[in-house]
Amino acid sequence: FSTSIRAKAIALASFSNRVVAFLTNFTFLSVAEAISYGGYFLLLSAVSLIAGIFFYMLLPETKGKTLEDMTLYFAEITDDRS
Repeated sequence: FSTSIRAKAIALASFSNRVVAFLTNFTFLSVAEAISYGGYFLLLSAVSLIAGIFFYMLLPETKGKTLEDMTLYFAEITDDRS
């Protein structure tokens, strides 16, 4: 990410992480009782697998690219003219 939006992106990522962690902890016991502990961890594994496939398919590879290259790439796909 460009330096102009890095702080906002990190704040959003941290907030999202806290919300998901809260929801996971808040619902653990009731969901685990409903579908068993093994079923709950199988559910979490399935969600993680789906998220991994989503990120692999939709996010660009950044290895070996400079920050300026990625800034230009994201500017092109979002029609950012700044």
